[in-house]
Amino acid sequence: FFIGYSLNVVIITYVLIKFHLKNALIKRYYIIGWFCYYGGFTCWCIDMRFCDYVQMFQLHSFWHFAAGYGSYLTSLVLVLIKATYLKKSASVRILNASDLLCNNNGRNKKKKKTDSNSNSIIDIPLVHYCQYQTMEHEE
Repeated sequence: FFIGYSLNVVIITYVLIKFHLKNALIKRYYIIGWFCYYGGFTCWCIDMRFCDYVQMFQLHSFWHFAAGYGSYLTSLVLVLIKATYLKKSASVRILNASDLLCNNNGRNKKKKKTDSNSNSIIDIPLVHYCQYQTMEHEE
């Protein structure tokens, strides 16, 4: 499993780097996803090889987190690549927790903190939203 899985990951990496890293947006998300995925993969390899010595660091659980997020970003890259084949320009908007919870009647307004008793939320990025626009044809 380990060898077959590793080989598939390397092949996908090669194809994406060779053919699709000309677009700055694709390149940015791919590099972040690549570092997450391969960082997690490295942790998994270290955990498998030196399990008795590094078990307290829980590197295998870090592998699951990093590989999941790296795979998510790679899926986002594939959506962006599809947009280029469809001759559409794509932009990515990151939705935060406050955007999804609709604390502001569905509007995206930032509340000013006026008193210490106000409800607070950790506003973390949760979802990347791709938006397409038709490219203008140059004549």
